[in-house]
Amino acid sequence: MKINPIGDQIYLEIDKANLGALDTSSVKTGMEWATIKAIGPEVKNKELKVGAKVFVKGWSYDIILYEGKDYIFTSEARKGICAVIK
Repeated sequence: MKINPIGDQIYLEIDKANLGALDTSSVKTGMEWATIKAIGPEVKNKELKVGAKVFVKGWSYDIILYEGKDYIFTSEARKGICAVIK
C-alpha cells in the first residue's frame, strides 16, 4: 500500500533501534526518533525529506492502526519535529 499524505501531513516510522552511539532508551524524555516515509505537498521546510531521520515529540503525532500495522502521522503545523539528524 502506498501512503500519500495530504496537506502538510508527514508520515513517519518510529525507529525501534538505537541510532549509532545515541541511546535514549533509558531516558523518559517524551521524544522519539523517526524516519520520514512520505510528506504532503504543502510541507514547506526543505530539510524534511523522505528518508530523513528526525527527533519528534511524542505528543505531536497520531497513530492509526490499519490491518494490524501502525501508521504514524504528524503535521508541520504541530511543530513536533525538533531536529533533523545528520
